[in-house]
Amino acid sequence: MGSSTHFDWQIGDDVVIAWRDGGTVRFTDLMAEALPVIRGILIAAARRGETITYGELAMAIDRRYHNLQFGDPLDILSLDCEQSGEPSLAPLVVNKKTGAPGDSFVGDPVSGQQECFAYWAAQ
Repeated sequence: MGSSTHFDWQIGDDVVIAWRDGGTVRFTDLMAEALPVIRGILIAAARRGETITYGELAMAIDRRYHNLQFGDPLDILSLDCEQSGEPSLAPLVVNKKTGAPGDSFVGDPVSGQQECFAYWAAQ
């Protein structure tokens, strides 16, 4: 990946996700392409104090990921945020019907959203 991106992993790396009990996520070429765009979209939403649905995010990235395929990329994005001293952007992505993050989200989504809104509003 070029130096203009925020992510330190190489395509093919197995990234350990601690909140998955040490499970790993493979960093793919699709992630390398899509995650900087996803990050920008979510930072913009955070600055507006808004969430975004999985469907809206899928459309915003030209359906490079389907609504139901965001688990791994959001885990990688969360880890990147954590390593950068930022709040996770993952709680901003919500189910259209429930208004909550997906079932695999770990933590309190409302406090995570509020932390994200406050952090990015101050940047």
